[in-house]
This record gives sequence, structure tokens and C-alpha cells, in this order.
Amino acid sequence: MGPLDGVRVLDFTVFRHGPQATLAKADVGVNIIKVESPKLAELAGVLARLGPHQLGAYDLAHSRGKRSITVNLRLSN
Repeated sequence: MGPLDGVRVLDFTVFRHGPQATLAKADVGVNIIKVESPKLAELAGVLARLGPHQLGAYDLAHSRGKRSITVNLRLSN
């Protein structure tokens, strides 16, 4: 049990420092739920994605220990 076990954080970050910060929190026991856009699940999605799950190096490096959901937050008129 770590000092942050049981803490839940919604992660709306998309590139560089945000995902790295939430990765560090996941490593010490925080329950990270990554909230992604359905059209652009990750800004780094423009990078090469390989294999049956279409994961790129960026995804593998920054999404470890996180769960994710896709939410369409677009407001329509």
C-alpha cells in the first residue's frame, strides 16, 4: 500500500508533460483514468502505430498503469 492508493485522477492531458506527470502518479499507486477524444485519442496518434492493437511507442511509454475511456465532449447546436 502506497500513500496515494485509493486516489483517483481523471487525466485530460494529451501531450508531453501532462501524460508524464500522470504516469509518475500511476507509478506510486494513483488510479489514473485517461479521458480521450473519440477522433483524436492521442495527439501523438500521428506517430507510427504498429501491431494488432495499433500502439505506438508514445502510447506504450506514457499510458502504462492507466485505464482509459473515450468521451465525446463536443457541444452541438
